[in-house]
Amino acid sequence: MTARGRWKPVAVAAAAAVAVAVLGAISTDLGDWYYALHQPAWKPPDWAFGPAWTLIFSLTAVAGVWAWHDAPGRAAREWLLAPYLVWVAYAGALNAATVSLNAPFGG
Repeated sequence: MTARGRWKPVAVAAAAAVAVAVLGAISTDLGDWYYALHQPAWKPPDWAFGPAWTLIFSLTAVAGVWAWHDAPGRAAREWLLAPYLVWVAYAGALNAATVSLNAPFGG
């Protein structure tokens, strides 16, 4: 494989990760409504979400490149995607707790 051929999956993975991150940033509105919500005590500070998503997108891009080049093993691919699974589970619990605290449905 040529050097150019080796960089193609890296470029594709990086471009996809950046595109998803930019779309997420553009569609996120942290206005007064967000800051007025009651949040669970275990919610991380707002500044922590950027680094967390950066790490997750980076690991996902690496997993994509490895998969493109036939990863050295299944465990390597799953390990790199595990932080995403953990983060999504955590975010789901955080969202459920926020909904519960703010009772938007008359609960």
